[in-house]
Amino acid sequence: MERREEHAKRRRKLILLIVIGLAAFLVGALVLLYSSYYTSLRFKASVTLVYPENFSSRVELRGASSEKVYYTVGARGGPFNITLVFEDVNGSAIGLTQLERVSGNRTGFLRLDGIPAAFVATAQCPSCRGEVNLSVVYASFDRGVYTAIVVLGSILAMSGAIALGLGSWLIVYEERSVSLSGATQLPGEHSSSDDEGVPDGSEGRSVT
Repeated sequence: MERREEHAKRRRKLILLIVIGLAAFLVGALVLLYSSYYTSLRFKASVTLVYPENFSSRVELRGASSEKVYYTVGARGGPFNITLVFEDVNGSAIGLTQLERVSGNRTGFLRLDGIPAAFVATAQCPSCRGEVNLSVVYASFDRGVYTAIVVLGSILAMSGAIALGLGSWLIVYEERSVSLSGATQLPGEHSSSDDEGVPDGSEGRSVT
């Protein structure tokens, strides 16, 4: 009886270890997933060029912290020849793209040679009038915070995976040990409590 209670107690502890490990792993995975969102392209800077009154404009990318950008262009009228020049904090060009004969929508990704601080958009259409709406989507994040998020998520995920695997292995080992100990008991074996109250064979015999 005591052995069964001890086995049940160990089993409850192992199940708790598995639950804690699974929870830690899931939380770690969510933290790592959030780190991807944290560094994603989710900030936008936009400008509208009305040709020929306003055919060029410079737009700042506040807090940009990644070399990757995504742009969208929507033109009404035209076709336009559009130039995008990206500049760093010193005003040096770190990326350039030229879009020719744009009269609808265009999109694209760019990987620049540095962290952009601004972009200059220019639209040209020698013999037409129209409007160009241009947006640049970029990432803005703190690298120290990003590192802390990744480290925390990795620790939680790894610790949870270890606890989950260890708890699962131990509970299987425990069940197997109990099964083997029960199988090795001989059929004729009885506990001392089972022998109590059983009269000796010589007792109760009648004397002839």
